[in-house]
Amino acid sequence: MTAPAPAQRLFLPAELTRRAVLEPLVRDELGCTCPDAVFEHIVLPSGPSDHPGDWPEGVLVGVGGRLLILLVEDWRPAELAPRLAAVYARARALRDAGGYNRFRLVLAVADGVDTASLETAFADLALPDERLHLHLVPAAAVRARLAGRSA
Repeated sequence: MTAPAPAQRLFLPAELTRRAVLEPLVRDELGCTCPDAVFEHIVLPSGPSDHPGDWPEGVLVGVGGRLLILLVEDWRPAELAPRLAAVYARARALRDAGGYNRFRLVLAVADGVDTASLETAFADLALPDERLHLHLVPAAAVRARLAGRSA
């Protein structure tokens, strides 16, 4: 019996540097109203190298020197919720060091995943500024958005 084929990754770094792939996701799923010019420069900066266990595995994307996004598809609320304060402390440091205006943590949520513990942990953080965001985006919506990425 053969093993099932692995699921295709949602967030592929090389494809996320393409404006045609990233812009619809950022505008339509995250509600970003950035000017068009912001999407002319998309980079993949490196994440924090110290204490990598505090940082969720994902794709870090810098958009136009203004927006820093961490896209994560393989995560568990019960494991991430207790680490959220450390994640956002690192995110703030990366955002500020890179001169970005905002940081958005984007988590692709599979059907049936209970995100209540994560939403509560985020609300309890009482973040010091309004430029740190959490987006829980249905994985099916992300998959549909990215369906045309190979075109």
